[in-house]
Amino acid sequence: MDTLKQKLAAYSARLKRYRTSAQRKEDNRNFQNNEKGFYRNLNDRTEINIVDYPSAEEISEFWKGIWSQDEKHNEEAEWIKKETDKYTNTPQQSNINITETDLKETIAKTHNWKAPGADKIHNYWYKYFPSIHKQLAKCIEHIINNPEEVPKFITEGTTYIIPKNEETSNPANYRPITCLSTLYKIITSVITTKIYTHLDENQIMTEEQKGCRKHSQGCKEQLTIDTIILKQAEHNQRNLHMCYIDYQKAFDSIPHSWLIQVLQIYKIHPRLIRFLSQTMKTWRTKIILSTSKTKIETEEINITTGIYQGDSLSALWFCLALNPLSNALNNSQIGFQLKHQKEVLNTISHLFYVDDLKLYAPSKPKLEQLIHTVEEISNDIHMKFGLNKCKTLHMEKGKWIASENIEIGTQGIIESMTVTETYKYLGVKQNTRIDMKNVKAHLTETFKNRITDILKTHLNSKNITKAINTYAIPTLTYSFGIINWTKTDLEKLNRTLRILLTKHCNHHPKACVQRVTIPRQQGGRGFLDIEELHYNQIERLRKHFIDKTENPFFRAIVRIDTKHTPLQLAKPPSPEINFLNQKHREWESKEIHGRYKNTINQEHIDKQKTFEWLKKGQLFPETEGFVIAIQDQTVPTRNYRKYIIKEQDIGSDKCRKCNQQPETIEHIICGCPILAGKEYTDRHNNMAKIIHSELTKIHNITKTTEPYFIYKPQSVLENNDCKIYWDNPIITDKTIIANRPDITLTDKRNSITYLIDIAIPGDHNIEKKYKEKMEKYAPLAEEIKRIWNQEKVIIIPLIIGATGTTPKTLTSHLQDLNIPSYILHNIQKATIINTCSIVRRFLQ
Repeated sequence: MDTLKQKLAAYSARLKRYRTSAQRKEDNRNFQNNEKGFYRNLNDRTEINIVDYPSAEEISEFWKGIWSQDEKHNEEAEWIKKETDKYTNTPQQSNINITETDLKETIAKTHNWKAPGADKIHNYWYKYFPSIHKQLAKCIEHIINNPEEVPKFITEGTTYIIPKNEETSNPANYRPITCLSTLYKIITSVITTKIYTHLDENQIMTEEQKGCRKHSQGCKEQLTIDTIILKQAEHNQRNLHMCYIDYQKAFDSIPHSWLIQVLQIYKIHPRLIRFLSQTMKTWRTKIILSTSKTKIETEEINITTGIYQGDSLSALWFCLALNPLSNALNNSQIGFQLKHQKEVLNTISHLFYVDDLKLYAPSKPKLEQLIHTVEEISNDIHMKFGLNKCKTLHMEKGKWIASENIEIGTQGIIESMTVTETYKYLGVKQNTRIDMKNVKAHLTETFKNRITDILKTHLNSKNITKAINTYAIPTLTYSFGIINWTKTDLEKLNRTLRILLTKHCNHHPKACVQRVTIPRQQGGRGFLDIEELHYNQIERLRKHFIDKTENPFFRAIVRIDTKHTPLQLAKPPSPEINFLNQKHREWESKEIHGRYKNTINQEHIDKQKTFEWLKKGQLFPETEGFVIAIQDQTVPTRNYRKYIIKEQDIGSDKCRKCNQQPETIEHIICGCPILAGKEYTDRHNNMAKIIHSELTKIHNITKTTEPYFIYKPQSVLENNDCKIYWDNPIITDKTIIANRPDITLTDKRNSITYLIDIAIPGDHNIEKKYKEKMEKYAPLAEEIKRIWNQEKVIIIPLIIGATGTTPKTLTSHLQDLNIPSYILHNIQKATIINTCSIVRRFLQ
């Protein structure tokens, strides 16, 4: 029975090990193939399980009620006539010919494997078959000139609906995501570039609209301006009345008739208008709902109202459709005055980001006038307010005041916000000011949760680093420049990252702090430095605003912002900080951590190749963190515990194995005579096996694909071109003590013999060991040259440090042996894994 229990325990442990290994491979494969999908699947708790779902008929009926209502805008509206008159003298768009260069530039920007539509062709194939570009450009040019010949599949979409909440039986509670055909997106992307150039050259888009605007900071720019307005009202005790306008299904509501007319007003080329007008008539999609049990697919639904979403043109076209509204608000001469002391610098009535609209007025009646303007134009183009998300906010003498709700004709009532209520404007909750404390707490919690989710996976070191840099840290970066993060806050966030890495055994708590955020190719772990990231974001935003001060509005914003935002735009620029150089200096100056840094700075060390293993990042995160701790000499040896952290209960600092030398980390990894018999020998032999295996393949003796830890070299291997000895004594005429190199390679054709000997000393002892090997085998080289009648006998000492430190001689000798450069990484990896194993077993 006891034997069976032991077998069961062994099989259970093996099964667990195999499952972990399989999961590790799967995680890394999924991450490499579909990084975005990997992040999406990180937290399964966010997925809504669809149990009750609507039928295909219910889904079709609901979305037909939105997309298939052939609405027409009010063509007789007075504001349309004013807008048309304003742009009467605007020159007609020119140069709309589609060239091969236009196509290449467009395709180069696409994501290779973004989901295709009905054509099922990914961007990759268009991008990497350049031979088709010339002909494809001609075809696109032809169908733009002859839109009636556009193939039907090009304008067909596939819409996937995703539940927004647990009430999955209601088709209204689903969010649509439409996949358009790749070719259609390429065509409209080329058209978008042409249209944007025309709009930009003629300054048609209003400055208040930051959606789809190039060289803009988007939401962050709007939030910065909004914060300055709120702060000025508060600090100067001024009146400010605001309204948040939200549109109900904005993109799905706008009439096609208005989309075409707005292109005509702004003098888009008639050929493009004709092409877009013709293709709009064939816009259609089928809706797919996938559940765990079934897949529901509707019939084709014609889209006769709203913009066909999913391509780059849709957002620009929508912003253009709302541009007259922005112009009308500016023409109202109503707005909040931006003042410096008592001087009025500018007036602002609103901010737009695509369909997110915020109004500003000096009094409630003036605000009602602005709302009336928005309501009038919105009604004319059949866009309805989402009243549950529309709010007003009122300040008198810099403080919140209660106010009556505002009634807006046929649309309903816009409620006034209470003093404790917050509104999520462009992703940030605010009232009369941004709720800094709660926003920071929420972002920090999200940051922690995402790091924890990543560290629970089985990604390798490099992928862990990349995942944290691209999935966790960006949750914070959106707030930089908007939320006032102090230096203490930023240091705490960096510390939080290190604490979580330590908690999951990926970082030693006493390891060098600076190395965590130094790039991998320079000896660090490659995590983004949050403090540096914050500094760079602030400087980039400052530069953006200051560079635009030719515009009176931005000049006013810069003058006003003394301490209103973290940017402090009115202050002179601070001296530039080079964080990377500073971190390298701090690392080098440390008494213990700096020893390794000073070692790799020596002339004989190849710094670039030394960090090849870090650059590749294929080790387990635990192993990488442990070898960094070994290099930093923070492993709890007896010597470290007694003299560095000064533990009281440590008696002697002598080695627990040999009891001869102080138990330092250098002694453990390469200096203990007790470990020399097996542990050091096994590590040495593993490196030698890698070299031997490669030499047999290079010289066509074998074609082994066995990994080095399985590979068993034969003592003699030979063919017509060469002979390879493995750990064989060389019989000589004279007595030679050092007559047994690890590998002896004889090139029969050229009469050259290579005496290859391998050593893995401490990182500080590499140069000395190399010289010893050269002197040691010099007599044998002379004897072999004489006895075997060789043209040359070359001594090849292959030396690498116990933690992967690579001398220049190793890379040059590998080239001498024609061994591929990637083998160096295998050597480093094998050496590091063995060194970590030696230290772990020693300290147990």
